[in-house]
Amino acid sequence: MLNLDIKRQLFLCCYDISDTERRDRVCSIVKSFAIGGQYSCYECFLSRSEYQMLHRMLNAFS
Repeated sequence: MLNLDIKRQLFLCCYDISDTERRDRVCSIVKSFAIGGQYSCYECFLSRSEYQMLHRMLNAFS
């Protein structure tokens, strides 16, 4: 049975990356978690585990 009571919090994910290849990879990752946004600023409603996953994925590019 699905747990529909997962607590989610709104995060605003924004970035300013000049390198096109890197920006495209980050954009792809952030968009996979986003509910809306444009260009380099996206709204993401994330659970704690989703936030941690997004954070790990983005830190891989550091």
